[in-house]
Amino acid sequence: MLSSSIIFTVMFISAAAAAASSGTRNETKGLSCYQCVRHTEELCTPQDLRPCPKISDRCVTHIQKDENTGFTIKRECGLGPCQFDDEMVQKGLGLDRCDRTRKQYFCVHCCNESGCNGVPDTHSNLQLNLYLLTFITSTLLQQLL
Repeated sequence: MLSSSIIFTVMFISAAAAAASSGTRNETKGLSCYQCVRHTEELCTPQDLRPCPKISDRCVTHIQKDENTGFTIKRECGLGPCQFDDEMVQKGLGLDRCDRTRKQYFCVHCCNESGCNGVPDTHSNLQLNLYLLTFITSTLLQQLL
């Protein structure tokens, strides 16, 4: 009887081989991601937007802060999945949220369009902008009525 670790390894290798041999979006469009490491909120430069290896299917941003290494943002090409499918595993590892107010944190953000990892936390910025737009619109409507 095969052990579960051997079965997992075989399944992982099979999945990686299938992804590499199937026509991924990167092969047809040529995915490019920002690839740089910064120790401040500083953005990558235009020269840091480089083509990804053909096996990559997404851009990844790792944001980390800890007492030993300080603050680091690493942008790179990646191969999915970005998060764990199991919600309990994500919560147990502290990956279910990105609380940047804590002393130590590790966050992972993925996207699948060329250059999408160039701006930090675009999704949160978009949500804030939509909230502010809604608030301003409702305030103006109340004044007009």
